[in-house]
Amino acid sequence: MEGLTNLRDLTLNYSGVGAFEVPTLQGFASLRNISFSTAGPMTQKSGGISNLGTAAFTVTGAGNDITLDDAAGTMNAGTGDLTINVTAGATTQTGMITSGGLNFTSAGSVNLNQANKIEGSLAAIVTGAGNGFTLTNDGIIDETSTLTLAGITTGANAPISIFTGGNLTISDNVTNSD
Repeated sequence: MEGLTNLRDLTLNYSGVGAFEVPTLQGFASLRNISFSTAGPMTQKSGGISNLGTAAFTVTGAGNDITLDDAAGTMNAGTGDLTINVTAGATTQTGMITSGGLNFTSAGSVNLNQANKIEGSLAAIVTGAGNGFTLTNDGIIDETSTLTLAGITTGANAPISIFTGGNLTISDNVTNSD
């Protein structure tokens, strides 16, 4: 992505089954909506992503994970929503996520345990027995911020853990299929 200056909307579909590293996307003043899709495992590259719109990450290959492991940067969708779809495999992170909302669909466990800053709604569907959902959301600006749970569903015998430094509003069911 070097040399680009006015990148706005980006959709990248990687059809290879090998590992895909999401590029660093920083310093684009007009970057809005981004979407990445791959059949292999996906890892976020060091340097992070900052955009003004929405961000979507999709992994379709069996047993492949999404790893948001950019310890040096963040996944920053600003006030836009972040959508992550994993058809098989787990999702983990070591970098922080900032977004106006988070929408998750996963056939594997989801462990987002960093000081994330999600200022809007959270919706998640995690399937498979024992595949839980964990979110730490204590990177918020102040204690008056609200995270709205717009529904979380997990598989049988799967934990649901939400940790937040602000207010928590539940607007839809939070269930597992026990």
